[in-house]
Amino acid sequence: MEEEVYERRYGVKIAVDDYNALRKRVKDTLLNKDEAASKKLGEELAGMPYPLSFLYLEVLTPALNGITDEWHDKQRPFADVDTAWDQFYVMLPVLRRRLVTAKAGKPPVFVACVQGNEHEIGTRLLADLLRESGYQIIFAGAGTDRGEIVNEVLSRKPACVSLSVSMPDQLNELFATIALLRDKGYEGRIAAGGYAFQVRPAGWEQRGLDWIGLDPLEFIAWLDREVAAKREAA
Repeated sequence: MEEEVYERRYGVKIAVDDYNALRKRVKDTLLNKDEAASKKLGEELAGMPYPLSFLYLEVLTPALNGITDEWHDKQRPFADVDTAWDQFYVMLPVLRRRLVTAKAGKPPVFVACVQGNEHEIGTRLLADLLRESGYQIIFAGAGTDRGEIVNEVLSRKPACVSLSVSMPDQLNELFATIALLRDKGYEGRIAAGGYAFQVRPAGWEQRGLDWIGLDPLEFIAWLDREVAAKREAA
């Protein structure tokens, strides 16, 4: 069943045993403080015939989450979580080298965390997947000031703005940022994601948002449809 999901969602053919073995290797490497080993595994992953979406969403992220869950369950010290993140950031630049050859034939997308959200990794991975899908990327990163977001968007005129909120207490900042963008005349698409959207806030459609969710591939599929529709209407 998992094999069918991977093929349908990512175009990846991989046996369950091979997948589990790969995840175990990644997890073991993340827990090892050997940066050379992490870089070597990153190079090996980069050379595999799998899209970054599969490597990010089905291999690296689950391994990191599994280590964090084990810490929550008091099965390992927090030092292991720190080590895992350190090694992840060793692997990530190696994997991102693949983006150099990605064709950017689609319009620009602005990607940022709203002010107050300092958890950049989700937006970084999303930006990479958008880039892999052919979009030009304007990346602002963590904790981006509302005024900076508005100024960048109005000057760069992206087709879509994607904003990340990690906690529900950041929703007011999100909605204030969107309201300012709309007041200043931005007419492109605006999307939002992050853990704050595990429960959809009531009335989000009336707050200037066009899409909300947690799944980056669903977002990219939606954006592809929006871009295609705009081209057909032009």
